[in-house]
Amino acid sequence: VEMTIDRFGRTNVFMSRSDDDWYRDDRGYRNGRDGRDDRNDRGFNQRLELSFFKEIHHDVGSTNEFSLDIELGEGGPVGVNLEAFADFGWRDTIVFFCDAERFSYRSPADLVDPRAGVIWTPTARSTYYVSYSYAFLPSAEQLGLATTNTALDPEKAVNYEVGARWDVLPKLTFSTSVFQLERNNVKSVNPALPGTFVQSGQQRTQGAELGLQGDVMSNWQIYGGYAWMNARVTQPFNSNTTATTASLVPAGNKVGLVPEHTLSLWNKFDLGNRWGTGVGMIYQGASYTSFLNTVRLPAFARADAALYYTFAGGKTKLSFNVENLLNQRYFANADNNTNISPGSPRALRIGMTARF
Repeated sequence: VEMTIDRFGRTNVFMSRSDDDWYRDDRGYRNGRDGRDDRNDRGFNQRLELSFFKEIHHDVGSTNEFSLDIELGEGGPVGVNLEAFADFGWRDTIVFFCDAERFSYRSPADLVDPRAGVIWTPTARSTYYVSYSYAFLPSAEQLGLATTNTALDPEKAVNYEVGARWDVLPKLTFSTSVFQLERNNVKSVNPALPGTFVQSGQQRTQGAELGLQGDVMSNWQIYGGYAWMNARVTQPFNSNTTATTASLVPAGNKVGLVPEHTLSLWNKFDLGNRWGTGVGMIYQGASYTSFLNTVRLPAFARADAALYYTFAGGKTKLSFNVENLLNQRYFANADNNTNISPGSPRALRIGMTARF
């Protein structure tokens, strides 16, 4: 059992922690290589991790968290052939709120976030995975309870995903995945009462992704990705605190600020003599500014470029980046139907980075 108290007064307790903790994100990737890491030659491996975390903020509130992680894997002549992981977490949040009088709020006790998946590596150059995850976000998650969010139920999300990665060249990887994400009780700004929120029913996103990154040649690196997403309201809800026909958002409306097609591509070339250059583009399809689907942002494409110089020793680099090389006019984002942000005109940025 290990207990630590940090400089913010938070107490951390760890039990049975593994000495070789390693990274996994919500989609099952391990160290950016989907399970292929330096533990692959250990044959059969297993890990059990149990942890308890308590965070206390003086006169504000506290959070208790419990998690259990289980991982099993079987090694082979080319690395980890089959690996399964599962974890389970529980969270309890108490927030003190001071206004006319003092009261406390406790998040619902049934907030758990299980995840599970299987990673299969039949060869050293290919990986396949399937994963499931459930997550939640209480209204008082950041210990910032207010009268605008005390009555809101926690946001909940379930994600199912299947994907694969292949090394098409020794240093060039192609990846693909399909997924479905369902979100319930999503908080949205109340258009009838600024400063407050409404629960926006259920939203569902179905999509697919393609990616390519790595070295095409010794002096040419490429980073590219394409995504298709169909994000829609699946359960109707009222966008107003007063339930009227005019305020009803029907099922089938598209979720705001989620374009159906997005594409990005960046190429970096080594010119020799410590010089390098880069060129790329991004494309974003049309999208709506909100779930009301009354105002539409047009699609746009933007080209960018860069020039690099690396000083002797390789620890210091000077970069010149040009964003929106062709000075296209476009709308990049929106806060609501009447507050729309234009994209930046052509811009030059000069930067220097150094490693010590």
